Amino acid sequence: MNGIIASQSVAANFLNEKIISSIEDLSIVGWLKSRSSSVRLSRTMSDYLDNLRLILSNANSIKFIDPYLDPTGTNYREFYQFISAIHRTSGAAPRIEVHRKYSGSPSDPLLTKDDWINRFKKLSATLTTAKLKIEVFVWDDFHDPYLISNLIGINLNNGFDISTANDITTWNKLSRQVREDINKEFTPDSLSKKSLVGERKLIYRFTIPE
Repeated sequence: MNGIIASQSVAANFLNEKIISSIEDLSIVGWLKSRSSSVRLSRTMSDYLDNLRLILSNANSIKFIDPYLDPTGTNYREFYQFISAIHRTSGAAPRIEVHRKYSGSPSDPLLTKDDWINRFKKLSATLTTAKLKIEVFVWDDFHDPYLISNLIGINLNNGFDISTANDITTWNKLSRQVREDINKEFTPDSLSKKSLVGERKLIYRFTIPE
């Protein structure tokens, strides 16, 4: 066990117990900061959720950034489980975003906005059950996959897809400054010629369920 998360009022009764932390301080507690900056895991949903469940169930904002993310793709067939893990029983729903690029490779068909809406509708039932919405952003191009939240940022070498080939992948925790830079990079209103990526072009933007 790495730590105990409690409400602010409960945690206030255990100020001398370093293992007990208020949920309001989740991003700065000692036991979270002291964990290794890297982890190796199998490319399976069970391993993904073992490492992300705490974040998904507590973050106020979550960005799934993966250039190839497609809920209808065979290797993303279990992506809906990330949505289920975000489910809240009380309080405000978190802001959830998905970011991907326009085309996986030059040989891929160029899909219309309606095409992409129909593909992401595969998540509609899960989102409705969890009482959540996702906003989808389709960009002209980008390369690296990340999970960016208000609690932590993670660089995922292989993105959010799964593999049946017993593959191992490596995830790296980002510094707060890098996390903030990437968050701005994938916020349309903050992009400018002075940004690290220049003038990235947003192709489509829509919400599921509509």
